[in-house]
Amino acid sequence: MRNNLHTLAFALITSFASINASAEFFKNGSDLSKEALAFDRVAEGRASSADFQQSAAFNGYIAGAVDVLHRINICPPSGTTLDQIASIVSKYLKAHPERWGNPGEAIILNSLRPVFPCK
Repeated sequence: MRNNLHTLAFALITSFASINASAEFFKNGSDLSKEALAFDRVAEGRASSADFQQSAAFNGYIAGAVDVLHRINICPPSGTTLDQIASIVSKYLKAHPERWGNPGEAIILNSLRPVFPCK
């Protein structure tokens, strides 16, 4: 039984590695823009069940990026919520469709740095 679990774990890890090995980044602006639309529908109270899933993915990706960028490239004030940050990113995506081909982390950094500069 234990060998089966190890084999399964190894298969899952190698399959994920091979899926993403050729990708330059996990998400781009186009991916985020689709999730941002779902985030907006959830915020407006007109979401489908799929919207909740995409909105959660949007929030999760942003939270991870902000954790990495925090205090190095962006400095949101204490008390800033994830919903506030996600709203800023969503607004940026709507205003800059020409940047949807950029990596997701670049989209997040470019949307938040002017709003939360480090001094």
